[in-house]
Amino acid sequence: MKLQTIDKARYRQHLNRLLAACAGSLLCGSLAISTLLIFVFSSSDGDNFYLNLGGVVISGFSIVALLSHFKHHPLMLEVFYVWQLKQQLNKINRKIMILDKAAAQDNIDALIILNYSYQGSMQLWQLDDNTITLDVLNLKMVKLNQQITDLNLTISSDDYNQSLLQKF
Repeated sequence: MKLQTIDKARYRQHLNRLLAACAGSLLCGSLAISTLLIFVFSSSDGDNFYLNLGGVVISGFSIVALLSHFKHHPLMLEVFYVWQLKQQLNKINRKIMILDKAAAQDNIDALIILNYSYQGSMQLWQLDDNTITLDVLNLKMVKLNQQITDLNLTISSDDYNQSLLQKF
């Protein structure tokens, strides 16, 4: 997955709209489906907890199906990209200790993966206004860039490929 330039304002606007639409759809859909389930399957004892829960679950699955269907819609491009980036960074973070050890031994593939991870994390944290630990990330990036320079390598985030992770 290649890192892309994302307009932060557009991303936030689309994310907020999507979250509001999902919350509204979940609320209205759950109420409507629960009401229908209670009307059709209600028993005389008055306990409709499972029917209400069924309405929420059905509504939730419907929203997930709609999001999956429309993930390539122009209004979803930035949100879907960030979702994919988070998945990719999550896969890298599961192997971060192994990658750090390999990078300390000048493993080029580990350096490529860490470079991608740091740049992707930087972009993600800036998009989500999560700047609390940005200084720590900057220090890691400087150290990694110095190591890359010392090895006379040219590494960019475009060199990353998910298949590199399978080596670790």
